Amino acid sequence: MTRAPVTDAYAESRIAEKIAPLPSKPRQALARISADLKASGLAPNARLHYLSAIADLGRLADATRSDRILRATPPSRREPQDFPRHPSHMSYKD
Repeated sequence: MTRAPVTDAYAESRIAEKIAPLPSKPRQALARISADLKASGLAPNARLHYLSAIADLGRLADATRSDRILRATPPSRREPQDFPRHPSHMSYKD
């Protein structure tokens, strides 16, 4: 079964859909990467594949960031769960 090649217009529209929900800086960076890959002559399906993978990995990194930070912090450096983080949480005795 042979697939039809991905057109440049289709790749551009799918890449735009994938990066649109991202914050400004990552969206701009991925758009620049897409433009650089296009300028280098990379096939549209490969550009779409690479940008999709990068966007998916970014979402995964964001979703797991707090767990990864917790695992990377040595237990002796962690604050207790009830540690006051704001002046209004402290009593006058603190």
